[in-house]
Amino acid sequence: MTRHTAENRRHQASYKHIPREDYLIHAREFALRGPECAKKLTTAKVAEIRLNRDELSVIKLAEKYGVGRTTIYNVITYETWI
Repeated sequence: MTRHTAENRRHQASYKHIPREDYLIHAREFALRGPECAKKLTTAKVAEIRLNRDELSVIKLAEKYGVGRTTIYNVITYETWI
């Protein structure tokens, strides 16, 4: 259950004046990437995903590794696990 406290509302409102591009840059700076946020993927699994990307679809890879399609796409395009 999420509580919408006054502090949360102030924090959310503070980003409304920032252009979307600036917000995304800020969000990416603090987003966990690679091994820091590894819950299901390991370095070995990431290497396998990249090796199998021509043989299996993103959907099949996501099912095989138990992650979302966006996660697989981000791994393949080096958005995460750089």
